[in-house]
Amino acid sequence: MFVPNPVQSLGDQSLTDRKDADAAVPAAAYHDVTLTNLDGGGFLHGDYATVVSETGNLGFGETRRAINNRPQAVRINQLGYDNSFATDHPKNELRFGKGGVDDAEDGEVILHEYGHAIHFAQNFSFASEQAGAISEGFGDYWAVTVGDVVSRSLGVPARAPLPASPTGRRLLHQHGPALPAPGRPGPALPGRPQRRGAPRRPDLVAALWDIRQALGNVRADTVVLEGSFDFPGTTMPELARRTVAAARRLYGDAAATAVTRAFADRGIL
Repeated sequence: MFVPNPVQSLGDQSLTDRKDADAAVPAAAYHDVTLTNLDGGGFLHGDYATVVSETGNLGFGETRRAINNRPQAVRINQLGYDNSFATDHPKNELRFGKGGVDDAEDGEVILHEYGHAIHFAQNFSFASEQAGAISEGFGDYWAVTVGDVVSRSLGVPARAPLPASPTGRRLLHQHGPALPAPGRPGPALPGRPQRRGAPRRPDLVAALWDIRQALGNVRADTVVLEGSFDFPGTTMPELARRTVAAARRLYGDAAATAVTRAFADRGIL
């Protein structure tokens, strides 16, 4: 397996897949893992993922309200250009393109697109432009929070996300000093763009990462997921208020205060 992809794990943006050549990826990029919950038929088919076409299910939710708790249909090598997407019509599927580097070989792209599938399953409304930005930002966050846990569990050294993934997707959140310090926009925050009006996708991603830093990945991910159920497709501040309420309901006032601070520091609340 790649964890999450050779460009990221090796820190080498010069890599290309050279039309799927074996020699294109150094041996150091591969990691032995045990794949669980498969049906034993020799293919990627089981409880969480089912590759249904190459031209594949990922759900969870046993102790809390279920989210996508069923196999997810995945189609790989679908597009000749560099893009992937999740769709809920005419049926729920994740579709991964093969332009540039094959997206189905990039764990971060898979997790990002699955983030949209999570929202579909939560009755999340895409009724506004901000709702679309929220889902994109959540997908970015989900890619790194899950990727970080998996990488650490396999002993793969943690790396700050590179400026762009092999597919060209820019990772808006960064570990460490590359992420602007919390605080409202102003001249005291070098590197943070000045803005007026509605908060943007980078603000949300940064706030979610701040929540993770404050609560730890398990509580943060749970709170973020709980706050997205039945989102009416309104604004980012409304999503933030729902997330604060979820934190208070699940973990108490201290957690709610930390979540409120994270959103306020990024100009969302």
